[in-house]
Amino acid sequence: MPPAKDYYEVLGVQRTASVEEIKKAYKKLARQFHPDLNPNNKDAEHKFKEISEAYAVLSDTDKRAKYDRFGSGNFGNDFDKAWGKSWSGQGFDPNRMGDYGFDLGDILGDILMGGAFGGAGRKTKSRRAQPRDVESKLPISFVESVQGTKKSISSGMSVIDVKIPKGVETGSKIRVAGHGQDGGDLYLIVEVGSHPYFRKVGSNIEMNLPISLREAVAGGVVEVPTLEGKVDLKIPAGASSGMKLKLKSRGLENQKTKEKGDQIVNLQVQVPKLEEPQRSEMLRLLDGIPADSGIRSHFS
Repeated sequence: MPPAKDYYEVLGVQRTASVEEIKKAYKKLARQFHPDLNPNNKDAEHKFKEISEAYAVLSDTDKRAKYDRFGSGNFGNDFDKAWGKSWSGQGFDPNRMGDYGFDLGDILGDILMGGAFGGAGRKTKSRRAQPRDVESKLPISFVESVQGTKKSISSGMSVIDVKIPKGVETGSKIRVAGHGQDGGDLYLIVEVGSHPYFRKVGSNIEMNLPISLREAVAGGVVEVPTLEGKVDLKIPAGASSGMKLKLKSRGLENQKTKEKGDQIVNLQVQVPKLEEPQRSEMLRLLDGIPADSGIRSHFS
């Protein structure tokens, strides 16, 4: 499906045109249709806006890539808003368009050299781009979030190392000063991935631990994973599903009190699927035990 607006045709360049060719074409047309050279000419004013929109999109690598793939889309509406907001009682300020993601300040400054824009009393201002803060998502693993880590982040043409403090959660913001747009700050929005068996509950770490029927009946010692490695956990005889056992100080450090939480282990008894004759033998052994053993008495 062809794009709604053919920006290449507007500027009179090929789709394979380089950035320099696009800039050269825009400068030539901008001088031709500049409103000061065409006073009270609405057609020239409209054409000047049209070529400015085409240049703002095609001179930006990301915008051009989206345009080449998807067409003009909402670029026109967004540009209209930026164009309108760039006018004030003091005239047209192309630098304001940068606040809406369109960069025209430098090239119009070169073309106009500080001259009038759009008639008497309306001057084009030249100002330095204002620093803008930028946000970016930062995916990290569950273990990285609780233990802290370092990440190498691409910022423009450079790669920076960012320290991720332990205890961060999804939504936490990490500020990297001076790595935003035009000297602003970069804010990394943390996104913590899930863990196959650990869950964070306050300062505690919780997990479900499957145990066999034999381990539940007879008790025993089993190996349990923690954030710091595997440890032994004693299962009491007669354990049942839902029983919670505690591994002291195996959780997370509370950032305020500096005390460590615990690891809470939820037991889950796994009943085996038995074939005959084991199934009959098991039932025979259970004949002396009432069917419900009072386990649902709290419902009455």
